[in-house]
Amino acid sequence: STVIGVHAIRKVQTMFRSHILLLFVLTILCVSFSYAQESWEVSISKAGEAFDRNDYETASALLKEACPPGQRWPDNAIHEAFCLQGEGGLSSARGEILDAVRLFVKAREAWERARLDQETVPRSNEQFAALNFNMGVLYKEIGRYRDAEPRFREAHALYVKVRGEATREATSSLTQLGATLTILGQVTEAETVLN
Repeated sequence: STVIGVHAIRKVQTMFRSHILLLFVLTILCVSFSYAQESWEVSISKAGEAFDRNDYETASALLKEACPPGQRWPDNAIHEAFCLQGEGGLSSARGEILDAVRLFVKAREAWERARLDQETVPRSNEQFAALNFNMGVLYKEIGRYRDAEPRFREAHALYVKVRGEATREATSSLTQLGATLTILGQVTEAETVLN
């Protein structure tokens, strides 16, 4: 019975060590995943800052770091949305309007998935508002006014929700909406929107 007791204790010790090792490996994986997620978020943020400075070369390099070409993230719609939105912004800055529209449409689909997958956070609302505004501008630029109108409406509603009515973004989206309605011949509604 002493021999059986020693074997039982050794077996429990071995199982305990295996569980500790497994927990250690899982912890390392979780920390690595967390770091990787932080890393792409930092790169996206820095790419956005470079884009705002009109430093498209740096923005493109940082975007490629965060979003390697050809890689997509079906399990992380927010990551995919940020990548597609960034790629669309760079295409737009290079004058590749149709490519930018295509990427923005894909980004919008990814944002919709992200908004369905998790509770909406203000950051994603603001990004989604910016995407809708940029899509509206591009649609307007290529003469697709009926497609531009709902994008400006949604951008305005989200900007008001996130930042308030008296902000540059809310005002810009409303001005664009009014101009688009005027082009569409909806002058009375345009006047209401702009006043």
